Amino acid sequence: MIEHKVTDISIWTTDVAVEYAMSDLKVDLSVPFPSAREAEVAYQVLRVDKEPSRSGVTKKLTLNDNILEVMEHTPAPYGPRAVYGYVMYIGSNMLFLLYVTWAIIPDEVLHDYLGLTYWPSKYWAVAIPVWALTALATFAFLIYPAINMLITPDIDDIRTITDKYALQKTESTPGAPGGIPAVSDIPITEKDTCERSDADTNDSKDNPSVHGFDTGNLRKTVVDLRQSLRDKINKNEIFCSFEIVSTRKPGAFYRRLLIDMEEYSPLFYSLTWHNEAASSNDSYLPLDLVENFPPNTLLHLAAKGLKRDEVVRILKKTLALGIVNIFVLRGDSLSENGDFEHAADLVAFIREQFGDTFCVCVAGYPQTHPESSSKELDLHHLKAKVEAGADFIITQICFESRLLIDFVRDCREIGIRVPILPEVLAPASHACLEKMTDICGLDVPVEIKDDLARMKDDDRAARKYSVDLITRIITDVIRSGVTRGFHLATLNRLSLVAEICKRKITSTIFVRQLTDASTDLKKVLTDRIPREQERVKAFRKNHGATKVGEVTVDMMYGGMRGIKGLVWEPSVLDPEEGIRFRGKSIPECQKLLPKAAGGAEPLPEGLFWLLITGDVPTDTQVKAISQEWASRSSLPEHVVKALNNFPKTLHPMTQFSAAITLLNSESEFVKAYNKGVHKSKFWESVYEDSMNLIAKLPVVAATIYRNIYKGGKGLGSVDAGRDWSWNFANMLGYDNPQFIELMRLYLTIHSDHEGGNVSAHTTHLVGSALSDPYLSFSAGMNGLAGPLHGLANQEVLVWLEKLRGQVGDSPSDDKLKEFIWNTLKSGQVVPGYGHAVLRKTDPRYTCQREFALKHLPDDPLFKLVAQVYKVVPPILLETGKVKNPWPNVDAHSGVLLQYYGMKEMNYYTVLFGVSRALGVLASLVWDRALGLPIERPKSLSTELLMKAVKA
Repeated sequence: MIEHKVTDISIWTTDVAVEYAMSDLKVDLSVPFPSAREAEVAYQVLRVDKEPSRSGVTKKLTLNDNILEVMEHTPAPYGPRAVYGYVMYIGSNMLFLLYVTWAIIPDEVLHDYLGLTYWPSKYWAVAIPVWALTALATFAFLIYPAINMLITPDIDDIRTITDKYALQKTESTPGAPGGIPAVSDIPITEKDTCERSDADTNDSKDNPSVHGFDTGNLRKTVVDLRQSLRDKINKNEIFCSFEIVSTRKPGAFYRRLLIDMEEYSPLFYSLTWHNEAASSNDSYLPLDLVENFPPNTLLHLAAKGLKRDEVVRILKKTLALGIVNIFVLRGDSLSENGDFEHAADLVAFIREQFGDTFCVCVAGYPQTHPESSSKELDLHHLKAKVEAGADFIITQICFESRLLIDFVRDCREIGIRVPILPEVLAPASHACLEKMTDICGLDVPVEIKDDLARMKDDDRAARKYSVDLITRIITDVIRSGVTRGFHLATLNRLSLVAEICKRKITSTIFVRQLTDASTDLKKVLTDRIPREQERVKAFRKNHGATKVGEVTVDMMYGGMRGIKGLVWEPSVLDPEEGIRFRGKSIPECQKLLPKAAGGAEPLPEGLFWLLITGDVPTDTQVKAISQEWASRSSLPEHVVKALNNFPKTLHPMTQFSAAITLLNSESEFVKAYNKGVHKSKFWESVYEDSMNLIAKLPVVAATIYRNIYKGGKGLGSVDAGRDWSWNFANMLGYDNPQFIELMRLYLTIHSDHEGGNVSAHTTHLVGSALSDPYLSFSAGMNGLAGPLHGLANQEVLVWLEKLRGQVGDSPSDDKLKEFIWNTLKSGQVVPGYGHAVLRKTDPRYTCQREFALKHLPDDPLFKLVAQVYKVVPPILLETGKVKNPWPNVDAHSGVLLQYYGMKEMNYYTVLFGVSRALGVLASLVWDRALGLPIERPKSLSTELLMKAVKA
């Protein structure tokens, strides 16, 4: 923008406008003026100049988009008032300190040595003055500073007031009172400086000057990105900008490209420049192209190889063309003749020569500059650029949201406060990625390289993968709260960028979804947890000594079955009704929980909301969880490498547990604990870890499946527009809608089964030692891998195959009974039947049976399972040794998976583990929210137990 002192402005207007201005403002104007438009501008400036001023107050008049804006620069508060306030503050503190000092001096010192025989006794010091002094101290330390802060604006606080009178953009003479209101009608009361951003000038000697040079012919409205960025940030809006590469293509190419890009409302366009061969401003290609670009363009300018006079010539011409935004980089020129070694040097020179005329952007490096010896040193150099005068930062292209988030946070920690926009690139192909890697020196995660390499012959899949990847990165960063602006590298192609924008990244709807309290699960918990804490506290106070059960010797030797010794919020297992999730039975959950479009089974996201809050979620809330998990799903590079390097012979559950343990490096709880966060806040970081872990588990599990059984090929990517189960099934390589529906049902019903089972109890137990959720859940998965817990559905299938081998697919009931009796007489059990708690058919079995009846009624294996269901319970009852002869969940799940083609039985427990995370991690969040202590039950030896019962 061009800034002028009002009294120094040369005014251009028509003769009629001059006469009107002279009569109204009582000023003498004798300069020729070309148009009525300038007359109006002149009149507004002079009118403000005639307003009475207030000492110390400054103001800027800005003509933006035909609207007059007044920006008031508030001075420091009235001096004497501040002085009185702080004198009172210091005096209050001194009185309080004197009182405290006197209060600790012994009476004999006061009376005998100091002669203060009439000094009040200590009793009065405590009984009477204490209330007054405490009140005074409270006022001095708390109330007065608070009041002072509330009523005293910062010296640099700027308030913007929009003039209600728009300037009329017309070439006709305004006439006498024609549209120009009287001075008294305009709500402007302070003045000093006027800032013009909408001016048409000529090359005459009367043109205004900026820092001593001619600005030239400003042919377009000037857009200062500093104000544009402030507006977006203040409104908390998500926005994007586009990077365009300068080439020798004709201007018509860029004009067409910009017309197409404008549909997606970028905040600005940056125009690149590579100055390896540049030796003067004549080779500064962007100047040849900028006439085709709008005023919200950011021109790249590389420091190395440029002389000071060349920079001045370039920037003068840039300003003359109406561009005031410059992206300063160091550059890679091999020339040693330049005057600038670093970008910070060029930034400082621009500020020295041009003041605040230009908005200056600089580059940041989330992965550290290749030539920097350390991350800390690189951040120091970035801060030097900002201190030299940079107004905002655009990062180098980065493919990991975690690095971008950490980079912004690191910048804030060292005092960098300017806006930071991450730059992202959606590579159209593997070849494109390799080329950009070579040109820009990008550090691309191995898994992205490998994924695109596998798609090198499938451009469509590569493009979809890239769009999904960048969408996920943007969503991750938005969700973190570090920034809402993004710079998209277009490579002069719109298609991929357009697809990203179509994902609603910049839409108001998406912003509302991310910020609406009703869809913010953490905020819901933040509001709910204090109430539950108080409820539990009152309950324990009133009933803490109440007995809830007895322990027998058999219970202690029998795996503690029946001992009531755990608090578990998400679910309760009723012996007669089966599992209830927060009081809701499985049939109720199937009816109440939201479903995917066109689907009939509940979404696991909805069940998780229910488990952790106790509320049935809305469709919007479930969609928010789906999007959030998608945004958190990327794996760190070291975990991907480990998964890809595991021997293919290593059991899937071993790989699953190991990968979860490796994710411990990402633990927010560990970071918070090491920083000394108060224990009342433990739940917040445990929540973050739990959400991250649940989001990443399908990626881990699918990678294991593809590596072991599919040769490491075809791993899909997470689609932010799809639900958790759909993404899991897609990454596994299954696109059958019925299989996806089965996954939704499977992941829902296996999610939790109260807290006493091995995987749930282990997660709770390890978590009680304040191990982070990754370590706790990994321990639970080691328990799930045991044959008596998570391998049961495999054993059912093995038993069924053995049954089919002996009696065929359609045996008679008599042959089936004979086989079952032979199994029992051999000392074996019928797998999939019986349960430690249940005394009726497991509702999880029932809902799977109903699914099979709907989708695969004629499958031979299903028919055999249905026949076993009819025959086995009466036989088990006949033995007299079984309390529960009814089938459990494992009797059916493997059959359904087999039908849809997943025949790898060793993998089934991994599916179980992915599902089980929903329940145990929801409970772990509540363990920390309620402050449950480390678990430490009392153990007895057999000898002591015998003595206790006097055996």
